[in-house]
Amino acid sequence: MNARTLRATRARWFGSVQISRDGRVRFSALTFKSLGHVAIWEKGPDSVDVLVGGLQVLLLFLARGRVVSACFVYTLSPIELREAVKTLRGVPGGLASWIVPALEWTQSTPTMVRPDLIRAIPEVLESCQDLPVAEIWRRRRRQVQQEWAECLRADPERLSEIRAAWMLPEGYKPPLPARNNPVSRRRR
Repeated sequence: MNARTLRATRARWFGSVQISRDGRVRFSALTFKSLGHVAIWEKGPDSVDVLVGGLQVLLLFLARGRVVSACFVYTLSPIELREAVKTLRGVPGGLASWIVPALEWTQSTPTMVRPDLIRAIPEVLESCQDLPVAEIWRRRRRQVQQEWAECLRADPERLSEIRAAWMLPEGYKPPLPARNNPVSRRRR
């Protein structure tokens, strides 16, 4: 194992993180003002975890040093999720723009997540409407919606496979069910 590989695989702890609009990440040993209970754990070249009060709450996924996706930890309780979102809303430096993407991603993987957490996500998303959403995620969301629009045009029956409302193409109206031809009734 060479020094470069060792450096890339060693986990490091930070007090804060700055995420630029294009997703680039900069770490700092300085903690966020009045948010000393928030910690950043760089686990490797493609993963960053955010902890609140020692509890792992948010995962950031990187590609070539840029955040490309995020999700909340699947084992959080609804109360822990609400508290994490409440805390992360106040974190400066671009982290708040990854709350909605993390909620949406978590919502789109329901088989892996606690059912009570899935039920809490729509309410939490509703409370986050005022938050900015990372441009990288908005592009990803549009791509997913376009893919589903094409898929549903070809096969409307696949609508049941959409796991979260954000995946539906904007303005999508499901086709009306085909009416059965009325059976002619004979009068007696």
